[in-house]
Amino acid sequence: MKLCRYDNNRLGIVEGDEVLDVSKALAVIPRPDWPVAQGDPLIANFKRVIAAAKKLAPRAKKKPLAKVRLRSPVPNPGKIIGAPINYDDHIAESVKDPGIAHDAPTSRRGSATGACSSRRIPP
Repeated sequence: MKLCRYDNNRLGIVEGDEVLDVSKALAVIPRPDWPVAQGDPLIANFKRVIAAAKKLAPRAKKKPLAKVRLRSPVPNPGKIIGAPINYDDHIAESVKDPGIAHDAPTSRRGSATGACSSRRIPP
């Protein structure tokens, strides 16, 4: 099963070239209390959300995958760490400069813009 977040924070199941709207499955996530727990509420309640999504899927409204705007699967990441070794050129660069890149969620300007500020952490 492939889950996606799309359009205006809808939850979907991707099946072939369609997205099944199972957003009502999010209702199983308890309302946050104060102080708010760290982490993503969907991930913390993942088994319950999946079970609810599976029940909703057979009757879910369908949209063509090409007509939806896919969003970041984790809307509020706690930390983003990247190591520049995802392809050969970066591996060669990492031998010269083995630092890592760190992006705090507060450095993001929005997932739709594709722009972010990055800080290098030296080795």
